[in-house]
Amino acid sequence: MRVANNDNQFFRANEVQKDRIWLNLTNDLGVFSQTLIGYLEEGSQGVDFYDAKYINDSPIALTSIINNEEYTIQSRSTFHPDDVVALNFKTDVVGNYTITLGHFDGLFTGEQSIYLKDNITGNETDLKAGSYTFSASAG
Repeated sequence: MRVANNDNQFFRANEVQKDRIWLNLTNDLGVFSQTLIGYLEEGSQGVDFYDAKYINDSPIALTSIINNEEYTIQSRSTFHPDDVVALNFKTDVVGNYTITLGHFDGLFTGEQSIYLKDNITGNETDLKAGSYTFSASAG
């Protein structure tokens, strides 16, 4: 509750550089999963305040891995072009799946490419140039 007139006060939040990537996973039936990888000064390569664990609420999931655990949101320290983020995919539904770049901001709006590597096939895809489609069995 206000006790005095504070009309002359103005608070400005410091602008924080956010460099974020949203990856979308869909299948032929329209099932959807999304994971966020964000780079910010306060982030870390380990678990921190900004990370969000995966709660196993869908028949399919695209997650990132921190300390052998699945996360739907992962914050990392300031971006470095050699950074590699471990991802995990799992499904209960056999079929074709597509991973796309949902959206992105910060430095990723420029020339920085975003590569996805399929460790099973060895295929590498620049997600800014197109999506990656693959077939999967349950598991």
